[in-house]
Amino acid sequence: MIKSKNLHVIEKDDTFYVFHKKFGNLTLMSRREYQLLNNLDLEIENKKEILNIFSENYFINECDKEENENIELEINNRNDASDGRLLIGLQLIVSNFCNFNCKYCFLNEEHKLRDNSEKNAPSDMKLDVAKKAINFMIENIKKNGNKILSIEFFGGEPLMNWRLIKEVLDFYGNGEKSEIAIEYTITTNGSLITNEVIDYFEKYNVHTIISFDSPNSHERITKNRKDLNEVLVPIFEKLHHRNITISFNSVISKYTLENFDYKGLVDISEKYNIQNIGLILDLDVDLLGKKINLDDIINLILKTYYEGRSRGINVTGYWEKMFLQINNQEDLFYEKGYKACPAVGCKISVEPSGDIFACKCCPTKIGEIDRAQNMLIDNEYREYLDKVYKNSDMCHECELEGFCSGVCVGSLEKNGSKYGRNSNLCYVYKKITEELIKGISRDEISTDILQI
Repeated sequence: MIKSKNLHVIEKDDTFYVFHKKFGNLTLMSRREYQLLNNLDLEIENKKEILNIFSENYFINECDKEENENIELEINNRNDASDGRLLIGLQLIVSNFCNFNCKYCFLNEEHKLRDNSEKNAPSDMKLDVAKKAINFMIENIKKNGNKILSIEFFGGEPLMNWRLIKEVLDFYGNGEKSEIAIEYTITTNGSLITNEVIDYFEKYNVHTIISFDSPNSHERITKNRKDLNEVLVPIFEKLHHRNITISFNSVISKYTLENFDYKGLVDISEKYNIQNIGLILDLDVDLLGKKINLDDIINLILKTYYEGRSRGINVTGYWEKMFLQINNQEDLFYEKGYKACPAVGCKISVEPSGDIFACKCCPTKIGEIDRAQNMLIDNEYREYLDKVYKNSDMCHECELEGFCSGVCVGSLEKNGSKYGRNSNLCYVYKKITEELIKGISRDEISTDILQI
């Protein structure tokens, strides 16, 4: 047996956190187990039992060839997904209008990059377009033996086309007539949530994600410049007493960093039973590191993460996905079809025009809803699909390569290539992952050899 070449080690206080760069399997071991890993001839207590754990976690193998075969076997099981087997998520751009004028919104810039078919296209989706998209997805999911369709209402501000959302919910329900389960999510600024909207969201279990940075934020503003807290707090009060899953999406960017009140954000989340805070780094990766100290971003994310956890609130984001996979708390890419970003063949985004994109953030059109089946075999979709398995050539040997998509694929594409790389973001992801691993408690870790 030999030690794997795909291991990464983090040391803290004479304790070693070891994981496999492809399979994760985060393992906590003392110096004596770590010495055994580096010298398999060493005689220590419980050696056979410990070696079995090493073998099960791919830390040791008969030879390099065996390990490579194990990796290739897992990947090849998912490698040819042009039959649509990975496709289970549908993003409906129900409206490209918005009643807000947020400083860091990507929407206007994103439309400049899309092809000419988007010019003069309708801004509000009609029911027939939504039905074509949903019916295609239902058929594809059934054909591939999957059970759940995830539908996300997105925009713009999706509630500016509430009529369409209501029609979809009434027609498809939670999938009973379609003989699959349908789960709904909406990402909204929250300002247009009425009593009727709340009733529908409760009836159809619509996971409601409200864009809210922090109580001191002045970057998310209505077009009439009305104070955001004045608009949203009464809505939080109404939602608080209803059976609806609510999350916040909070953006950290050069605009929000200075006024980002992480304790205030957690306070409001706790007060109104907001169960999840999604911390999102600015989708324009070029902003990272120019006017922002990267360590300030890392510290803010970690402070928010631990403050939320101390009060029973989940704080998450792409930056946490690597850690969750490494510690076996989230499926790996060859099991779920993507690492951190699902816009790699696992979902599609349909515009009001019927044009299909991998995500609202992505500039390349990959099909049209009237010919959606053709999309699966076209090169444009395949290029996104390949990103499930491939990163930038510069990512080879990185300890996060098997768990990291780099960044939002649309952001990478706008900066030149789906396979681009941003060194500032690499630093942020690596440092946060290391800190999360060091901060994990023993009862949360995937494998604790110290208990043997």
